[in-house]
Amino acid sequence: ELARGRGGLPLTVDAPGEPPAGWTGKLWAVRHGIALARARDPQYLLLTDADIAHAPDSLRHLVAAASAGGFDVVSQMARLRVESRWERLVVPAFVYFFCQLYPFRRIARP
Repeated sequence: ELARGRGGLPLTVDAPGEPPAGWTGKLWAVRHGIALARARDPQYLLLTDADIAHAPDSLRHLVAAASAGGFDVVSQMARLRVESRWERLVVPAFVYFFCQLYPFRRIARP
């Protein structure tokens, strides 16, 4: 949908098919997408989830950060919407444990 709706942007949409035994769908799709991208030797590669709504300038900011810092990897935390009761209960716990695994103070430095 995104590729069709953005007429003219160089986007490629492909379906990797069913994952082999032992692979989860998302990781198989990521591996498949990276293999497709490598064949085109891109300057940058964006890995994102299908349910992420990017701000119009988010990609520009990511590329600028990578270029300015000479970074190989740049990451951005999505703003998580919490609307239902269960989301309000579960999402803060998810963010807490995510921050325990990947402390922002440690990953925000080169």
